[in-house]
Amino acid sequence: MWERKPRPDYPEEEKIDVPMVLECHDYCARPEPSALDIAMEKNEEQRQEIEQLHNKLQELTLRQSFGLERFAGSDEDIRFYTCDKELFKKSDIIPLLDRDMAIMVDKGFNIDDLVPCKGYRPAFLNKR
Repeated sequence: MWERKPRPDYPEEEKIDVPMVLECHDYCARPEPSALDIAMEKNEEQRQEIEQLHNKLQELTLRQSFGLERFAGSDEDIRFYTCDKELFKKSDIIPLLDRDMAIMVDKGFNIDDLVPCKGYRPAFLNKR
């Protein structure tokens, strides 16, 4: 159990006479127009910089996805990424095709096993 003990006496704090300054804020006050102009200019500059960085990021992303850096590895990489089937797969057209549709493709463009619909190839004339 707890045993009750009287609290010790603390010496009284010395009171120091310090002038207190209260800063009042006028919430109805409006900033000076020049301050608003400076803030608006900074805001516009930052918006333009963000837009430029966003555009640069998109450009770099596209370069990385479709640029020549991709082919730096080997000849097999070049054949893989320039293959008709691989390009057709990456085009994201396949999910848009239905069984009831038909597509026309060039001779030698063998994608019949990729699409759910019928693929037609136009007749080619022989040179005479």
